[in-house]
Amino acid sequence: MLQLISAAQRAGFSLDELRVMLPDDEMHWDQAALLDTLRRKVQDIEALQGQLVQSRAQLLALVAQIEAKPEDMDCASNARRLMADMTPAPARSST
Repeated sequence: MLQLISAAQRAGFSLDELRVMLPDDEMHWDQAALLDTLRRKVQDIEALQGQLVQSRAQLLALVAQIEAKPEDMDCASNARRLMADMTPAPARSST
């Protein structure tokens, strides 16, 4: 049982989630509830993976922007250039 708990924690389950998911008696597993919980955790992991892919892409883009500093530009000017690029443009009026 300890190995199951350790494996579940590595998969992202909290102890509270495990307490609800695991039966007090090994003979009374609620398979449907267990499968539902596991499927929801897979969905959570997939959503997190998507967020991580997006975060990675944003960080790599920032690294590329920093590395693209013109040779004659000082660090303070480069920082202002980067901040200006990151500031969203104001919304245009449709009137």
